[in-house]
Amino acid sequence: MHTKNINYTGSGEPTNVTPKYEGHAYIDIDGNRKYQSKSTTEGDYEEIALTNTPISSRIIWETLLTSDVQSVEIPGGSLGGYEYDLEIFVVNGSSTDESFVYLYVQNDETDSNYSNAYYYLYDGSSGAAHSDDANIFRVPIGMEGYAFIKLRLVGNNYRFECKSSSCVSYSVLGVNKRGIKYKVTDTNPLSKITIKSDQTDGLGIGTIIRLIDPVNKTPWSVNNRLISKFIPIAQGFDGDSPPATIETISTGNGKIKVRKFDSSSSENMLFEYDIPHGFIGDDIDVEIYGYITEATAPATNEGIAFDVSCCLAKNGDNLNKTHDSSDTVTISDLNGNSIDSQYDKFVLSSATVTQADATNGDTIFIKIERNVSHADDDYGQDIGICGIRIIHEIERDVN
Repeated sequence: MHTKNINYTGSGEPTNVTPKYEGHAYIDIDGNRKYQSKSTTEGDYEEIALTNTPISSRIIWETLLTSDVQSVEIPGGSLGGYEYDLEIFVVNGSSTDESFVYLYVQNDETDSNYSNAYYYLYDGSSGAAHSDDANIFRVPIGMEGYAFIKLRLVGNNYRFECKSSSCVSYSVLGVNKRGIKYKVTDTNPLSKITIKSDQTDGLGIGTIIRLIDPVNKTPWSVNNRLISKFIPIAQGFDGDSPPATIETISTGNGKIKVRKFDSSSSENMLFEYDIPHGFIGDDIDVEIYGYITEATAPATNEGIAFDVSCCLAKNGDNLNKTHDSSDTVTISDLNGNSIDSQYDKFVLSSATVTQADATNGDTIFIKIERNVSHADDDYGQDIGICGIRIIHEIERDVN
């Protein structure tokens, strides 16, 4: 079995340090900065962590394995919060096969409950992909792997941001960035964290695992950002029961193109959206924009309802896809929301469509349909829709 040093340490930046392999860690003990090598060239490191106080003073729990094991559970007594950093140095990976290392929370080891978007760099190549699992990195046979992970509660879900060494084959190492979402709604404090390999000896003797109290507890949005795109009605397509043809409504200085959705039949349209590079997670929010087009304005407690659904076309898929179940959004009282005159604008609260397998280059087809049978859709007039807005998360450093 081949063993490598866990990391290098030194004073200052590693400008004169020659890493043993790509992904080798270096710690500046004076500046409390952590670096990871991008190649085996002298000084070719990138910074991956910065702390304002020494890591040693913020370690909540750590272990040094004295034997080969398959999994390690962080004791519940060390947990009970919502935000943690985690360092994993796997030494002496499995002696029989490449080791896939997973991170599970809240006693849930069901891979389908995790959504994993990742981007990797290796051997001069790069790529992005998506899977339904909690895999954080891979370790070559008998070698070493490293991961630095931020665990944060974001809204109603736990998310992990992971930067690690990666193994694409038995000998090729690279850098891996992952964004993992625990899809189960859970706002309880973390009660269990499990690090587990798919090999019985995947976490080898000498492996170090540290649970750290993070200095930077800023929201997830600091690391990612929202992207927003408005798609005007003219760029939509007829559904199987389309609304009226496009027309321009105007009053005073304002003009806009709309399509009128009937009040007595459920008419629908389709919009196409291509998933960009850096897409994170699996949720896309859709807002519907429109105007009161008819002279008969909404009376008190009269409203509208729309169903929003989607389907996904990946490379090689046929265009004829089946839409998922819909999310219904309503304004139950237009008048009560000051939408009470002809030409008044409205925005329906966002509907969320989920595509767990979506990744860059895929195409999502979004269907909007007026739900005239819904209890809240009792405004007995046509309604003008001028477009939809798409909102989702994307990596901050992606243009």
